[in-house]
Amino acid sequence: MLHARPNGIGNSYGGPNPWFDGHLAQGVPAKFIPKKIELADFLKAAREGELDSVISFLDHGVDIDYRDHKGRSALILAAKNGKSCVVNELLKRGAFKDAKDDDGNTALMLAAINGIEKAVKILLLGGAKVNEINCRSQTALSLVREKMQSTDGETREAFFAIEHLLLVSGAE
Repeated sequence: MLHARPNGIGNSYGGPNPWFDGHLAQGVPAKFIPKKIELADFLKAAREGELDSVISFLDHGVDIDYRDHKGRSALILAAKNGKSCVVNELLKRGAFKDAKDDDGNTALMLAAINGIEKAVKILLLGGAKVNEINCRSQTALSLVREKMQSTDGETREAFFAIEHLLLVSGAE
């Protein structure tokens, strides 16, 4: 009997896991994919912007709001990494738009602080709360303003655009 390790590699005996070779289990019916590996692969697909894989996982019943060991959902990972098509799909399918990771950061906060203007727009249009507060009592707007102080040039201009989006959406 195989038991996937938390990272999905190997089994309880230290040997290779025939279910995991570092790639998504494409073409394998969901009922034959061990749950831990399936969920980890779902989050990986969201993080890397593999829209077709994300859709396939969701169509096979994967929990859209499943979180990793740091409290990050697929929406948070996709937004943080600028995978706007995945962000849009997850919102269309009802992902919890204001989920927070272990630091209290939402997808909107992480998209904003990483300068991902398109993901910020999609999240705001999808109804993400603009004034949520993280564990350090920061909002998306305060995080962006903090980041603006440590950047210059084109990067700073991107943060100005995000700041404007947040302000017109009611950020305080």
